[in-house]
Amino acid sequence: VFRVTELAEVSRVSPAQAYKVANLLELKGFARRDPSRRVVLTKPGGLLEAWASSLDFRRNRIVPAFSLERTPEAIMKAIAKAADAGKRRYAFTMFAGASLVAPSTRFYDVTCYADDGLKWWMDRLDLKEVETGSNLQLVVPRDPGVFTNARVIRGYSVVSNIQLYADLLTNPARGREQAEIVRRKKIGF
Repeated sequence: VFRVTELAEVSRVSPAQAYKVANLLELKGFARRDPSRRVVLTKPGGLLEAWASSLDFRRNRIVPAFSLERTPEAIMKAIAKAADAGKRRYAFTMFAGASLVAPSTRFYDVTCYADDGLKWWMDRLDLKEVETGSNLQLVVPRDPGVFTNARVIRGYSVVSNIQLYADLLTNPARGREQAEIVRRKKIGF
């Protein structure tokens, strides 16, 4: 339940844009107005599905790389350490992110959103860009909104549960299964 003005403040958009979004949510049947004119989401699960299905992870710039680190956990540790030292923004997603949020499967490669500056990441982590055999995908997001509500878990930056869910849905290797676990355990609708 929220007022349109609150939506504008939280999402950092103009009140007019927030009003348009609220009206669209109503029109699509995802929300209604209560007697005090606040917007009430009536189908949050349906809205989540619609939003997630509209995204295409492959539209990001994805650089498959090989790290000499021996395990996914060691790769994640190296990324976190480099980011901290270089004051760089990053956030784990896909199975690396899920391993910190709602682990249920083993994973062998790390997927990480990184701020633009791939050369810095490649040099700092001593990575080699490869066509096959990668153990790390550095992802420069098309939309920096992927970093919105990222949080630190056990010392690692991880995308929000909603972003993690949407990203996992696009992964053909058990991604939908892991996405549903994140949805059930962490999102709740």
